[in-house]
Amino acid sequence: MGRKTKKQVETEQLAEKVEAERKRLLFILKKADIYSQILDPLIDSYMNTFEVYEIMWKRWKDKGFPETQVYENKNGARNAVKSPLSVQVDIWSEKKLKALERLGMTNKAMTKRVITGGSTVDTSTGHAEQRPGEQVDELQARREKWRNRG
Repeated sequence: MGRKTKKQVETEQLAEKVEAERKRLLFILKKADIYSQILDPLIDSYMNTFEVYEIMWKRWKDKGFPETQVYENKNGARNAVKSPLSVQVDIWSEKKLKALERLGMTNKAMTKRVITGGSTVDTSTGHAEQRPGEQVDELQARREKWRNRG
């Protein structure tokens, strides 16, 4: 078997990174008891976003993380513009965070109460809230209070 090219090695490393991220994501979702098969399309979308982000970040890293790039316009003037790779890394980082948010894996996505079927669970204690036995009609109670006042 011959030697692998640099591109083949990088592709294999990226595939390993993506697979490790998928396993990590599934582990976290299952441990938090959030995972269901309905989330599979969102997970696939996140994995694609993660892969593109990693590619852009690697390219930017290989160039030495330049913040700006010199651009020469038609008149010959040289201007410094933000590096296109840094812009792409920013864009894909935002997309990655949005995908994680849709999966419910950010602090912003966490809520104090989680509605599960028939009960509401307080996430800080893990206990289900109990519904009151009798519904109190506040308007009717107020009317009675003022009518019986005398």
